[in-house]
Amino acid sequence: DGKTELATFYEENRTQVKLDQISPHMRNAIISVEDRDFYSHGAVSAVGIGRAFFNNAMNPGKRQGASTLTQQYVNNLIVNAAEQNGEDANATLGGNKNYFAKIKEMKLAVSMEQNKSKDEILEGYLNIVNMGGSNFGVEAAAQYYWGIPAKDLNVAQSALLAGLVQSPNTYRPDEHPDNAVERRNVVLSTMLRDGKISQQEYDEAVASEVNLDIHPVKKGCSNAGEYAFFCNYVVNNILQDESYGATDIQRNAMLQRGGLKIYTSLNTEAQKVAKQAVEATQPGATNTNDINTALTSIEPSNGNVVAMAQNTEWGSPKDANDHSVSQFNYNVDAKYGGTNGFQPGSTFKPVILAQWIKDGKGVNGMVNGTQLSYPTSFAWNAKCYDETGGKYYYRNQPEGWTFKNAVNGGLGYNTAAYGIRQSLNSYLYGMLSRLDLCDVHEMSKTLHMYDGTGEPLHSIPDLGTDIGGTKNGVSPLTLASAYAVFANEGKYCEPRPMNKVTKNNGEVFKEYQAKCEQVLDPDIANGVSWVLKGVIQPGGSASTRGIGLPEGSAAKTCTNDNSSQTWIAGYTRGLVTTSWVGNVAKGFRSMNGLAINGQVREYVDGATYAGAQWQTYMKAVAPKYNTDNFTQPSAKVLSTAN
Repeated sequence: DGKTELATFYEENRTQVKLDQISPHMRNAIISVEDRDFYSHGAVSAVGIGRAFFNNAMNPGKRQGASTLTQQYVNNLIVNAAEQNGEDANATLGGNKNYFAKIKEMKLAVSMEQNKSKDEILEGYLNIVNMGGSNFGVEAAAQYYWGIPAKDLNVAQSALLAGLVQSPNTYRPDEHPDNAVERRNVVLSTMLRDGKISQQEYDEAVASEVNLDIHPVKKGCSNAGEYAFFCNYVVNNILQDESYGATDIQRNAMLQRGGLKIYTSLNTEAQKVAKQAVEATQPGATNTNDINTALTSIEPSNGNVVAMAQNTEWGSPKDANDHSVSQFNYNVDAKYGGTNGFQPGSTFKPVILAQWIKDGKGVNGMVNGTQLSYPTSFAWNAKCYDETGGKYYYRNQPEGWTFKNAVNGGLGYNTAAYGIRQSLNSYLYGMLSRLDLCDVHEMSKTLHMYDGTGEPLHSIPDLGTDIGGTKNGVSPLTLASAYAVFANEGKYCEPRPMNKVTKNNGEVFKEYQAKCEQVLDPDIANGVSWVLKGVIQPGGSASTRGIGLPEGSAAKTCTNDNSSQTWIAGYTRGLVTTSWVGNVAKGFRSMNGLAINGQVREYVDGATYAGAQWQTYMKAVAPKYNTDNFTQPSAKVLSTAN
């Protein structure tokens, strides 16, 4: 939303400020202790060089520097450039420099003073110099040590910070307070010597306590709270995008050191609702039975990722019994920090429905839903399968291909729409017996139905994949993107977690345009929506999970074998949300009869917990997006043709 900061990344914590936003005491302190004649000499001080040469010759063990503030500024810029380029920055530091490097530094300093004013050089120096740990520049240091802006630094605080630049970590007040006070007092004496402070100011400053009030800047996704998993998804997108650098190291350096502002697609209000919904199912803090929940929401018209939540916090489990934290993002594919996915079960059925419509069959066409098995002699159409002239015969079991409906009964003759709305496998295979497996496979790829490893979710000739029984499953984000094709009248949009990235100066570094493509005839998509809206209307498999938009909302449930993985994937015109409740570590362990947030249910299906999550979220968030009624499909789609 341009206001809520989700996370901060940095190698060096630095905030640029103008010179007039820096306390005069700070300016005086740094000049007195580091370069008292800064405003009167040139880029290189002959007097300073002579004094240092004499001191170093007479006291070999007590080396004295001769660099002016301009030279120090140049050196800091060289160090910074080396670090950004992945080079050895230590070679450019102080006593490590050889004479050639020192001469180069002097030449650059002279060039700088020909092009910049003294005030500009002082401003640059005070914004780049290290002041302990990851704090670079006076603004970051003032905020870290006392929680105040650099313009409000008093005499004692200014002297303490000025003392740090000689050896930032030796004089850190939060780690070496005695060293810091001793060095501070040295700086105060130089300020008194130069008339920058009075005797009274000196006495009061020397006698004062440091009184630190540490304000650490949180770093990375681990500190992003409820946004942590979405944050990690964004980071993984960046680290795989060559726009940010040719190598992993360069891309990470750009993220950590590039001074970028990354504007994401997340709706923070929707995210709060999503997190509350998944925690209401099974709070992570009391997750003794290891029940996992997740919810992803996107805008079908542009791919914007609106919310992404799960019932764990980001982190490493303390032990095998700690189910409150995870470093796996249950909502995304493995390449983005997720898993290999979860069995989609009956949420795959709309793919077959779409192919049914594409083949010219009507959603009100009659289907034989009386069979729970097909003999080995049954010829499944598979024109791309080379076994017997484009036919496939299931011979893995003597009795042929057998399956069951999720609930007993449901056998009969009825419409394709009825079979999908009731989620009856007997109707699904009745429809599939009239289609070609290869066409279904292509339709699944058209809808971008891929598993968590990036492979097609549907495989040939595995008949089990037609009811979502796959080795690897699908992620909530991928499933939401596929269903978005139906919500968006046949148009697929790539998931888009970022809208734009700007440089430190506000210039746009990269803008993320929506990447959308018409992949399905609008009439087919509208036909699927016409059927799926009945799932959450009276008579549907999730009739209790409506959201008050009977003509403008649709959904499909899933309950896989033994109720180990459950889903509901549903949408309006403006919002697609997938809700999942199941197991990650426990695999195919049933949730039936298991205590989930204090409740024990004899039978758990997609409408139970996953449905409640989806309903809670969609009721609160969907009205903020497009809720117009779906477009009525053509008479051909609504026909009884079969």
